[in-house]
Amino acid sequence: IASLATSIPSSDRPPAVAPHISFARLVAQGDYASAAKAEILVGFRHWNEARTAEAVAAYSRAHELVERAEPSPTVAYVMTRIAINLMLRGRFEETLALCERAEAVADRFGLDEIRAHILNTRGVARVNHGDLGGSADLDESIGLDGPLGKLAVAPHLTQMAWVFVMNSATDR
Repeated sequence: IASLATSIPSSDRPPAVAPHISFARLVAQGDYASAAKAEILVGFRHWNEARTAEAVAAYSRAHELVERAEPSPTVAYVMTRIAINLMLRGRFEETLALCERAEAVADRFGLDEIRAHILNTRGVARVNHGDLGGSADLDESIGLDGPLGKLAVAPHLTQMAWVFVMNSATDR
């Protein structure tokens, strides 16, 4: 459902109606995690199309939905996407709090790849918030390969390089 909502060109559907029909069905079935995932996919599309207000609204709806969902791998994934969006908007305290909660869910289900994303997001947020100890989170995220092996490490290395360049901590 979520991939369908994001695969239909926005010119071919009313912007706020078509996806919400599916979301309403998922919510009615009590599948809050899938509804939240669908919302973040819509939010991601808005974000990439520079429609910030719509993206923030979709991420906010996803956050509300994931709060109602039972812990699951989908919930952990959704929380990581929301945390990244919060971090990009400079909402560091909220980012750190959500990362902590997402990490607990990821640990519960043994989701190392999700945990790597959480550590990466938390590390960048900490450093950007003035806590250079966040570099330890970035280091740890690189050590968690996930099922894609070393290919999955590239985004983490990119984030680490950006953090150190931006904070003049290039002596590593």
